[in-house]
Amino acid sequence: MQRNYLLVMLAILLAGCVGDAFNTEKLSGEVEWETGLAVPLIKASVSMGDVFSENTDYVKYYMDEDGNERIMLYQDQDSVSRIGLNDLFVVNGETTSIPVPFSLLNNGAEHSIDVNIPFNVQNGVLSSIQVDYELRVEGSDMAAPLSLQISMPSVNADQGGKIIDVLVDNNQPVIQLHEDDVIDLVDGSIPAVFTFKTNDNNLWFDMYQVGNVSLSMDQIHFDSAKGRLQEIVTRFDEGILDFDFDIFEELPEGVEFVKPNLKLLITNSTPFRGLIRPEFIAQGGAVDGMALNVSEDIIVQQMEDGKVLYDTISLSDRSNLNEFFSNVPDQIAYSADLVLNPNNAVTEEVELDETSNVHFGYMIEVPAEFLVNAEFDTETVDLNDNDFIRDFENAQIDINGISNFPLQAEAFIDFYEESSDQVTETIHAIVLNAAEVNEKGIVVNEVTRTERIKLTPDQIEKLAVADQLRIRFKLQSANYESGQPVVLLTDNSLAVDFSIKGQIKN
Repeated sequence: MQRNYLLVMLAILLAGCVGDAFNTEKLSGEVEWETGLAVPLIKASVSMGDVFSENTDYVKYYMDEDGNERIMLYQDQDSVSRIGLNDLFVVNGETTSIPVPFSLLNNGAEHSIDVNIPFNVQNGVLSSIQVDYELRVEGSDMAAPLSLQISMPSVNADQGGKIIDVLVDNNQPVIQLHEDDVIDLVDGSIPAVFTFKTNDNNLWFDMYQVGNVSLSMDQIHFDSAKGRLQEIVTRFDEGILDFDFDIFEELPEGVEFVKPNLKLLITNSTPFRGLIRPEFIAQGGAVDGMALNVSEDIIVQQMEDGKVLYDTISLSDRSNLNEFFSNVPDQIAYSADLVLNPNNAVTEEVELDETSNVHFGYMIEVPAEFLVNAEFDTETVDLNDNDFIRDFENAQIDINGISNFPLQAEAFIDFYEESSDQVTETIHAIVLNAAEVNEKGIVVNEVTRTERIKLTPDQIEKLAVADQLRIRFKLQSANYESGQPVVLLTDNSLAVDFSIKGQIKN
């Protein structure tokens, strides 16, 4: 008996987490029925980038308190506030006034006076600073315009000090911008010498003609500071978190979400310990106006040995988070106070610069209730359009795959019969093992695998009367060591080809 061989290719490309997000292209056109010809019946593709929003960087799966493995979607909100060097030190805005007896300037004489320009901060004592600032000099009750030279030997001392020349007159303020001045402070002030002189050597003044010159430093911006900081309380910028769950609309069926969790993201690059007192108010929805009550201050540890502290703190165990998220609000208004160096714990001098910051942000975590070990239908192959399959006498299914996916995948092929509305047979094959991951949970090596399943006579008989082939996939957690993180990236992909090769009787 002569037998013809027909190879039927079911080309199914799975690139990521399978589900309803598949883009399926049914192939049509004239097909030449010859022995050994591969006949594509269906082609489907999806990637993690298709399933999850491009705004979601990655997901992780983890073991919850009940031993269930879940998928966690992380989305960092644009909520990071910063308290830096220029928020820590508040300079007392003081004006220095110097009386000018004009009688000392008769006949072009000069008059010099020592002046201590105050530079005090409300919450500490500074010994050295590098700053940008605006210098303002103004005269009043002036009998004549004066040339003023300000000599400050402790400013840029390594360059021989700083000298500023200005012309002072009534109601004509002089404003100058100075940058990157390094200033050594003496008892909270800048030592200076003010030297006055008229521009006309022939002028004569009596003893009752006394003018006034005022000087102030404003718009002060610190580049660095050395000194002692007392306990301070300052406030982070306020803001709004929008709860927009559109990023989850394209997830496969069967994925449900539990209540969101709210975590604090903290970075401390200062030598001071801190306490953070966050405030959250729900806006919109059934919980409009509800406050998230945090039971205790959030402790922020200090930077040690030059290593910046990074911390993520969950509010689930220290607040009424479950009640707060009993209905997801439209928005959350947030703010926070920072107590830095509580109880003046650090008393010695420290050096701070523009990298000395406390960053404080919020991250929303949305756990998936059930995804790992869940099954997903992909597409169906209509066998009524492929009658040749009904003439198979012997048949085998070949499975070839390549994966950089960190989860093990199983494939199921169901034989479906419309008349009885039943799956009459299910063929089960483990397609690919999980790809190898490194200590950070990132895939480092892809895996390949080939499976061959020879159909039994009973299975061939059920295939002959089936109306559809239904392909299902199941993602399974891998046998990683306890505590091993596993990260799913948007470009993780799993590609699988199924083919059926059968013998057809003449």
